[in-house]
Amino acid sequence: MQHDRPPQSDAELHEVLGRAVDGFAPHSHDLVHRAAARGRRLHRARQCQLALAAVVLIGSAGIGLNTLGPSATSGPALPATSATPTPAPTPAPTPAPTATPADTVPLLPAPSYRPGPASRTGPLGAQLAAMLPARGTSSDLEQIGTFTDWRLMPRSDGPASERREVVASLRFRDGRSVTALRLTLVGLSAEEAGAWPCTTDSYGACARLADGSRVSTVREEAANRPFRWAVSVLRPNGRLIRLEQFNPAPEQREMAVGLDEMTAVAVDAHWYK
Repeated sequence: MQHDRPPQSDAELHEVLGRAVDGFAPHSHDLVHRAAARGRRLHRARQCQLALAAVVLIGSAGIGLNTLGPSATSGPALPATSATPTPAPTPAPTPAPTATPADTVPLLPAPSYRPGPASRTGPLGAQLAAMLPARGTSSDLEQIGTFTDWRLMPRSDGPASERREVVASLRFRDGRSVTALRLTLVGLSAEEAGAWPCTTDSYGACARLADGSRVSTVREEAANRPFRWAVSVLRPNGRLIRLEQFNPAPEQREMAVGLDEMTAVAVDAHWYK
């Protein structure tokens, strides 16, 4: 509805407003209740939106702090931390001191047997026989080369090995057993002496003398009987003294010369100066 002129009085204004609302349906009695419920729904929706926005904002801020460099933050960059602690460095083990031969090789106990006196001249087999136990007798003496006044004089002919060795052999009887003994004297070079094994198998043992000499003892058995015993002495100047005893009889269970007696003869100063 159009009006040619505005209302001139309060009565005309009231009439105009009444005609303006005549086309609307009258309001229901629960309008207030429905409006209040709608308001609560809008309030809850708004709270959810605000909460979601806060979560997104916090997550974005965390990512930004982790990715930004020191210049983008108010303070210095903090070092990255790990849930697993960094293990402390393991100290390097202190190497054990290298054992010297004197530390590992025991001193040879003094033999209880004292060899008999022997001349340093004459046949080498006779010199050996004089130093053996007086309870027995020696026979079948043989030798290669000579030994006089501590000097080795090998033979000048024959195999090369015999041209540097002095060897004597004999048979010894003590009333219970008969065995064969062989004495070998040889001068080793410095290289040979350095490579000489004091003992090389489970039958042997190694000891040393106070002057640095090495003593090797070997006891070999065959078929539950002594087969070969040997005592070798390497002197500091390279002289090697080797005394061996062999059991030639399968039924014989004892050696005619004891190992202690053999050791006493081999380490005696008669063979070395």
